[in-house]
Amino acid sequence: MINPKVTIILVNYNCMQYVSGLFYSLRNQIYSDFEVLVFNNRSDDGSLEKIHSLYPEAQVIEMGGNSGFSRPNNEGIRRAKGEYVLCLNFDVILENNFLEEMVKSIEQSPRIGWVAAKMLRLTATGKSA
Repeated sequence: MINPKVTIILVNYNCMQYVSGLFYSLRNQIYSDFEVLVFNNRSDDGSLEKIHSLYPEAQVIEMGGNSGFSRPNNEGIRRAKGEYVLCLNFDVILENNFLEEMVKSIEQSPRIGWVAAKMLRLTATGKSA
């Protein structure tokens, strides 16, 4: 079976405090057939440089200004090479099997058009429901 590609779309506007956690969780995904598109809304907090250093394979698209959230996501959907698209916020950390379980869930039935994740609050001592 050939794994379908997933396109992950991220919209960055001064998200420095979240870059390490998010990109660490992307780097550690069990499922590896995915691309990352980062739409940069003219961030000036060093987040873009950190993304380049932690995850150089991410495709960075400069928006030329702060274009909000919807426009970059729509542009990402147009540019996506993946069969599935995942729009993520920067303030998440994915479990290592997130993409694998997402694809497995979608592939179970041709009637499934979208999926949503259960989100847990991350605290200093770990996750809580």
